[in-house]
Amino acid sequence: MPTIRTWTGSIEAMLLGALAGGSVATLAPGGGLLRPAVAAALGAILGSRLSGDRSSSSPTAAPAILRHVPWLGLIFLLPILTLPVAPGADMAMHVALARALREGSRTLSPAWGVVEVSAYPRGFSAWVALLSPLLGYAKAGLLVACASYLLYQLALQRLFEALSVPLAAPLAILCLFIAKVPQSFFTWGGNPTAFAAALALLAVAESARKGAERPLRTAAFVALLLAGAAAAHPMGACVGVLSLAAIPLVPRLRTLRTLLAVALGLLGLAGAFLWLRLGGPSLSPREAAWIFENQHSTEALAPGCSGRCECFWPCPGSSVRRTSSPWGSPRYSSWLAPSVGVEWLLRRAG
Repeated sequence: MPTIRTWTGSIEAMLLGALAGGSVATLAPGGGLLRPAVAAALGAILGSRLSGDRSSSSPTAAPAILRHVPWLGLIFLLPILTLPVAPGADMAMHVALARALREGSRTLSPAWGVVEVSAYPRGFSAWVALLSPLLGYAKAGLLVACASYLLYQLALQRLFEALSVPLAAPLAILCLFIAKVPQSFFTWGGNPTAFAAALALLAVAESARKGAERPLRTAAFVALLLAGAAAAHPMGACVGVLSLAAIPLVPRLRTLRTLLAVALGLLGLAGAFLWLRLGGPSLSPREAAWIFENQHSTEALAPGCSGRCECFWPCPGSSVRRTSSPWGSPRYSSWLAPSVGVEWLLRRAG
C-alpha cells in the first residue's frame, strides 16, 4: 500500500522529470510556451515511470534536532522578498531569452536583434518563460534563480544518501551554506550553472541508487536528467560527468549493471552536447581570447573586495552582502561535495 514517503518520492521524480523535459525542449530552434509545457508534462510522466523508490538510504538516523535542518534551505528564497530582480548582467540575458521563448520569436533574444541559431542552452530560461505569465519576467527570473539553489541542496542530499553517507540532509545544507561555489553565482547571474549542476548530480545519485537493480530504466532517467542539465548550461552538466567518472572507484558500485546504466545514461548528455556543437553559435577569435583572459584574472566583486568573497543571502530589507569568511575561503566545498561521499565509501571499503 502506498505510503506518504512513496507519494513524496513519486512527486519528486515527476518534478525532476518535468524540469529536465521542459529544458530539453528548448534545444530546438523557435519559441512558444506550448512545446516546453508539453515536454515538461511528458518528462513528469517519464520520471514517475522510470524512477524507483526514492526513500532515504542514509545508514544513520539523524537526531531529532537535525531532522529539521534541511528546512533552513528556504532561506535561499528570501531574495524574492527583498530584491526587485535577480542580480547580474547574465540574468538579464537569460530573462531576455525567456521573453523570446514566450513571444514565439525565432530570434534568440530581443536584445540581439536578428541573431538566430539552431540550438542554444535555454533550459533555465524555459522555466522563466513558463512562469512569466503569472509572475512577470522579473519575479519569474528571481524565483527560478533562487529555486536553483534549493534544487542543488536536494541534489547533494540525494547523492549523499545514495552513497550511504551519514547525516546526508544536514551535510548537504552545510556544504551549500559554507561554500562560495555555487552561492556566489547568484551575485553575477550564473544561476543556470547551479540549475544544471543540480540536475547532473541528481543523475549521478540515480545511477548510484538504482543502477545495479534496474539498469535500463535508470539509464533512461539518467539520460533525461543529463540532457536537461546540458540544455540549461553545458558547464554545469560537466559536474555530473566528473562525478559519474568516480563511480567505478566505489567498490560496491563497480558492477557491470551499474556501469552499463552509467554508460547508457551518458548518451543523453552526449546527444545534447553534439546537437549544441552542430547547431549552436561559434566563438570569434576575439571572443575566445577574451574568455581566456577573463578566466586567468581576478575581478573585484565589490569595493574593498579582492575576489575572496563569500556570498551571504540577503536578509529582509537588505541588499546582497558580501563578506570575507572567517574560516578563510571555503569556495568550492559544495561544488566538490560529491567527493565526500566517494571518500566515505572508499574508507569503509578499506
